[in-house]
Amino acid sequence: MTRLDNIDRLFAAVQLLLPDDTDSGKLFKEAFDGSLPDYEVTGDSDRLRRSFYAKLISILQHATPPDGQAPAEVQSDLKYRIHRKLFDEAFPYAFVQLKPGEQLLLFLTSVEGYEPDSIAEITGFETDHATRQIETVFHKLENIIAGSAVRLESIQTEAGVPRTWITDNLKTFSSSYLEKTPDTIHRFVESRFSPGERPVTAPSISAARREKKAVAKNGKALKLVATVFTIFFTGLAAIVAAQYFAVPEPTTPSVYELSVEKASNVRPVLPTTDAAQAEQFILTHFGRVIMVPALRSATLAGIGSSEVMSGRRVPTIIYEDAGSDESIVVFGYSYAILKELSAVTLVGESLLRSLEEPAVPIIETIRGHPVVVWRVADDILFAVLPEGHENPGGIL
Repeated sequence: MTRLDNIDRLFAAVQLLLPDDTDSGKLFKEAFDGSLPDYEVTGDSDRLRRSFYAKLISILQHATPPDGQAPAEVQSDLKYRIHRKLFDEAFPYAFVQLKPGEQLLLFLTSVEGYEPDSIAEITGFETDHATRQIETVFHKLENIIAGSAVRLESIQTEAGVPRTWITDNLKTFSSSYLEKTPDTIHRFVESRFSPGERPVTAPSISAARREKKAVAKNGKALKLVATVFTIFFTGLAAIVAAQYFAVPEPTTPSVYELSVEKASNVRPVLPTTDAAQAEQFILTHFGRVIMVPALRSATLAGIGSSEVMSGRRVPTIIYEDAGSDESIVVFGYSYAILKELSAVTLVGESLLRSLEEPAVPIIETIRGHPVVVWRVADDILFAVLPEGHENPGGIL
């Protein structure tokens, strides 16, 4: 079977170069179909990836005017940690200021891991020119970051910023800020190959959910079979299941219960009624772009932070409820964070399945507190309302 790893990276690259009025799926399909003839001759999946990027660039060059493309030893561990934290905070803002062609160049270098000779082949540059362009873009990004954070300049080490920091942040950026690859794109790619040649692609969220559901069904079947054995073997099967299937304890709280519990202790770190200021705070301190929602009959009061599991904090958006003068606390989760939380809480397959329809809110009541859940792109928002709130569905 031919292996074509990580379709998500190809789709992420499309989004980096995407003109505002162009459909990402349409552009992906055009570039992919354009790269298939070369693959059919060579049968080389890496060659197919390179051809895809070259075709993508070619399509956009003909559609729009081309863009002008032309670790240090640290003085102390504390300085290193502070320096890295400031760099991570500034990276998203700096990266989006690069031109689309420059963003793609960094993406091919840092995420795909292509060397200058491969990038030269993709872009049509000479290898020496590609090498110079890569260095130019790296320096441009570093200068933007240094210019956007005076504090970063003040502790800059003599040898500059380690390139691994840029690579790490770019991988996080492509997975956190760009849209997930739709199932339609995965199905489209599979349709272009015969069954024996079908590529193995990175599973989409929906595919992962189906796989998880299948595992759950298999676990139930195993339990059913185990009941016909003796008590000894039943007990042994339970021990094995606990070790290999990591079934949560019955006392494990749900993500709803966790949110209600944490909401009572949330206090504003940044008191504000300005949504733009709140969004900038979230970007600076959490590296995430979350649009602060406007809730009916509630006034924005500030932004907080809540540690929902060891080592994982999420932004909380705090409102004052006009009907009760109590707080409404909105937790800013995401699919990735819910996946992490599944190790310590019950997230629930039904919740994830329901979130596939972003316009439909989910409402649960936990210890008298309504919890309203809805999705905006990859952000999953949990609003914990005051106890006894009469119209939870009316806040959106």
